[in-house]
Amino acid sequence: MDLLSSLTQEWPKVTFGAISLLSYMTLVRCLRWKRYSSIHRQYQPSYQRNGTLIPEEAQKVVVTALQYDMPLLLNYSLAFALFKTYAIAHYRLTYHASTTPSQSSISKILMSTKELSSREGISKRYADTEILIASWVACPINGKVYMDSTGDHGLNCTRRMEASSTDIDAPSTINVSQKAEKHGQDDPRAMIALARVNWLHSKYPIKNEDYLYTLGLFAFEQERWAKLYGWRKLSELEAHAIFVFWMEIGRRMGIKDIPETAEAFKKWIKVGGYLNFLTFITVLFDSFHFIQEYESTALYPSKVNHDVAQFTLDELLYAVPSAFGMKEFARKVAISLLEAGTREGMMYPPQPAYLRLFATSILHTVNFIQKHFCLPRATPRFPVHRELPDFAKNWDGNAQINKSTSKSGTKANATLYRMHPQWYQPQPWYKPESTTFLGQLSDWMLVKLEEMGPLKFEKSGNDEVIEMAERLQGSPIAGPWARN
Repeated sequence: MDLLSSLTQEWPKVTFGAISLLSYMTLVRCLRWKRYSSIHRQYQPSYQRNGTLIPEEAQKVVVTALQYDMPLLLNYSLAFALFKTYAIAHYRLTYHASTTPSQSSISKILMSTKELSSREGISKRYADTEILIASWVACPINGKVYMDSTGDHGLNCTRRMEASSTDIDAPSTINVSQKAEKHGQDDPRAMIALARVNWLHSKYPIKNEDYLYTLGLFAFEQERWAKLYGWRKLSELEAHAIFVFWMEIGRRMGIKDIPETAEAFKKWIKVGGYLNFLTFITVLFDSFHFIQEYESTALYPSKVNHDVAQFTLDELLYAVPSAFGMKEFARKVAISLLEAGTREGMMYPPQPAYLRLFATSILHTVNFIQKHFCLPRATPRFPVHRELPDFAKNWDGNAQINKSTSKSGTKANATLYRMHPQWYQPQPWYKPESTTFLGQLSDWMLVKLEEMGPLKFEKSGNDEVIEMAERLQGSPIAGPWARN
């Protein structure tokens, strides 16, 4: 009787709690899918009608998922995509042909640059790579930005009739509406960053197959990670948008023989290009037997691969304390998440199954909580600011740009044309402006896209990069972005 009485008294509280929880979860669901639904309402009809998207449209779709819905996961997927390239022994051969694998060219080139010989060098290379890639992902690839009807900074895209050209000096994606031309502000950051990467790459003997393979990872790896670890899968529209965007980036990088469709690219990876056995092929082709068939021929363990992987893991795990074996445990967890082929190519030993189970359980738990109990992000999370920096917003044509790259530049002259990212590596190469005198002496570390890369190239090719960016963008670069 006492139990029944107690339940009767507590029932209103339980009911209120349950209703409150369900109401909150309903609110989370409505808000969490709001941006997803909006972007699909905007671009799904165009995709269904034309069978594809133009790169400007694709970029807007990509940015929504990458900066709002799953920023941390999808950014890490790109980091892992680069990490995987260190293990690949490459081939370019016909189906069923046999050959001896060459040295793992990507990791070999990285080691030859001597940039990985110190923690500072590793940190700078990682920061440079992250900022440059983030700049051409987040910033408009057609060089115009304006405040759209939603209050977001974006592009006013108009559909072109023809597919992109393979000529990087005359990309066919430069098609901005009259409204954007009239009212938009210049934002050449994307093409300056891409031009800088092109200029830096031209200094090394990188093979076209290396470019193609890396491009394929960037095009497909995010879809795989979202499917395995995300709070939702990518939609068909999002997966296609990622493919379209990265193929356009590949064309502007001058990569040759890029397949025209995702299916053709996947076939190239499977048959004619890199014979590898990464898990994403299993996901895309559901072909475990194919993986087994080439495991004995495609695997090429290399000490160079191992060294580059070790340097990179050291940077990624820099902030993890060494006490109580935490850093070593984190290293083993990271290795456990690698596919068997990648791990063996890097000469890492197999890890206990419970480590991978532990890591995936944590990821799935976090994503369950994120999906059902966390409100969506109100602001984007990305390494670079998508909005124009203040010096560009306030540019009136009269400011004097300090052209010097002197390491003693002050805050006043640095803010005119340098930027800083939204977060920083453990060894902070690029940081917010300092407020102290001593700090101002190091403000040369603020970002100038055309100067990024190895320190030996900091003052090299800067004007040439701007000229390359103008050709990529199809319009002059002026105002605070110009160097003269």
